[in-house]
Amino acid sequence: MRYPRSLVVVLVLLAAGCACFAAPTQPQSDPAKHKHHRQPQNGWSVELFTGTAYNFRTPLTISQAGQPDLDFTATYHTRPFSDSPYYAWRIGKWKHGHAWELEMIHHKVYLTNNPAEVQRFEISHGYNLLLINRADVRGGLIYHLGVGAVVAHTESTVRGESHDTGYHFTGPAGQAAVGKRFALTEKLFATVEGKITAANARVDVANGHAKAPNIALHGLVGLGYTF
Repeated sequence: MRYPRSLVVVLVLLAAGCACFAAPTQPQSDPAKHKHHRQPQNGWSVELFTGTAYNFRTPLTISQAGQPDLDFTATYHTRPFSDSPYYAWRIGKWKHGHAWELEMIHHKVYLTNNPAEVQRFEISHGYNLLLINRADVRGGLIYHLGVGAVVAHTESTVRGESHDTGYHFTGPAGQAAVGKRFALTEKLFATVEGKITAANARVDVANGHAKAPNIALHGLVGLGYTF
């Protein structure tokens, strides 16, 4: 069986993260110096990520005035390094091992099993997830639960009619994630993270709209800074 490239990359990133989680911690000459990277101290942190996502197959309904609805199960690819790249950023305010965070995931979806009526359907500038998270440190790992909204930019050609929506809010979104930090300097750290997201988007197409929910498994690596 041939697996989608995006799934392979996600699994590699998650496997690397699991290996890091399981690796024994080396003794530190000054454990207190880097403690805040294992359990964040009170204060602010900022993080920037790259990565990719595997999109589970989900229903897609396209409705146009005067035409029968197109209703089928969509297969999407992420293509993380094509066009506008996949990335994410997060800002957090920590206190006693807990944080409130603002996060944006620049997710992307490209329809790959187009019916004859759909020449192009992509939400690649992107299927952006704007989230407010609650984060907690447990056992050296950082857990995140978030809710928010999809900010989508859709480009489509349906039945020969093209449409570019621009950015707009399109529906609700949520996530569950787990990650781990690794100290690089006193304030700079690396992060590996796995997450699952679920969202529902209603986007415009020419003379109509499309309902495009998405469920995806993400693997990310990044850098962060505390201050």
